Amino acid sequence: MTTTRSAISTEMKVLMNHIYELNKGVRQMVLFTCNKKYGQQAVERLESQGIPYVLQPAGQQNLNVYFGRRECLEAIRLIVTRPLNQLTPEEDFILGTSTWGAGELQDDWYDGLNTLQGADLSGKTIALFGCGDCASYSDTFVGGMGELYNGIKDSGARFIGAVKTDGYTFDDSEALIDGKFIGLPLDDINEDDKTDTRIEAWVAAISPNL
Repeated sequence: MTTTRSAISTEMKVLMNHIYELNKGVRQMVLFTCNKKYGQQAVERLESQGIPYVLQPAGQQNLNVYFGRRECLEAIRLIVTRPLNQLTPEEDFILGTSTWGAGELQDDWYDGLNTLQGADLSGKTIALFGCGDCASYSDTFVGGMGELYNGIKDSGARFIGAVKTDGYTFDDSEALIDGKFIGLPLDDINEDDKTDTRIEAWVAAISPNL
């Protein structure tokens, strides 16, 4: 007797790889974009592993699925109430990314970065956070956050939430401006015991300006 196996879609293979990297601690948060017809499959797979997530429509056909650490998702919930192009001039941004390779922006971010670069962000306030690994990638620590900043620094927006380097151990970072990180650096691989305290202090600092 021949057994027929259901083919796994490319989207689900990508999702499975993201989940594997998340569970291995390679990244703390993932933005996975897929066709809406795969949305239920994605949700079922995340829920089966107890992974928290946030959903956001992305146009007519696609769906953004954010998943990872609850602390990161709480920040995402502040800005994904609806698509970016429907935000009013009064609303601000908290944007975050993990760091890939040698200090590179997370691949999933490039389409979003293009959208932001094509928008008029004058008058908006932006706070950034980034996830990195200060042990394995000490010379490119949270470089993804630096790339994100460099991509939108000329947008006309006001940036808040700079963080002193005190308490961080690293060699170099593209995310440094005038001796400070341009946003909140998080290292949940090597310094997970400091993550909650860092987030609480940063949120308290930026809240009056949002």
